[in-house]
Amino acid sequence: MLLAANSFAQTYQVYACKGTAVTLTGPTPGTGETLRWTETVGGSNNIQTGTTGATFTTPTTLTPGEHVFNVQVISGDPATTGCSSDVSADYKIFVLPDITLTLADPTNPTYCASATTPSSALVATVTDPSGVTIPAEVTYEFSWAVTKGGSPASNSDIGTIADVAKSSTFTMNTASAGTYAFTPTVKYVVPSNINTSGNKKGCDATTTAKSVIVTPKPTTPVISF
Repeated sequence: MLLAANSFAQTYQVYACKGTAVTLTGPTPGTGETLRWTETVGGSNNIQTGTTGATFTTPTTLTPGEHVFNVQVISGDPATTGCSSDVSADYKIFVLPDITLTLADPTNPTYCASATTPSSALVATVTDPSGVTIPAEVTYEFSWAVTKGGSPASNSDIGTIADVAKSSTFTMNTASAGTYAFTPTVKYVVPSNINTSGNKKGCDATTTAKSVIVTPKPTTPVISF
């Protein structure tokens, strides 16, 4: 299920996972021309020195949040008599922070298969990043991997999943005895018309698995003489 990260609306040309480089392409410089690439972040303009060609690769150290890039064509020596074109339209990149996902202990670490209502719930929750507002068009998608006795198991045979806001709850209702291990994963999802970069393009995050034991119903005892 896709869930809105928050209500702040803004469209970007690229969403990139933290630590990912993005390659931007401008016009091919003509004879005697170079390109000047500029980054704006937090209101400060930074000329990207060392890159004067048609492509510019962002550093992998970009901080989470909005980064705006522009390019100009420079004819001649920009330090003396060079002429410059108008600045290009903004090209906006949003660097997505690492996702922090936590998995709470199951409500019933052990329950009996013969219980009237066999149940145990596990809740995975995303923690808001500090200092960064995730745009509203970015959503979260949760998934669960479950094993029984170390072998993959079908989620639908074991229980139900409900996603709300920034959390996902797996509620067990199986009466089949065994040891079950649960591992949630979450990733960002952006609109299909926007480019993405890095880590399977979703900045996946997961947690250490937690287990629930379903104990079998004991056999009926027999009294003998």
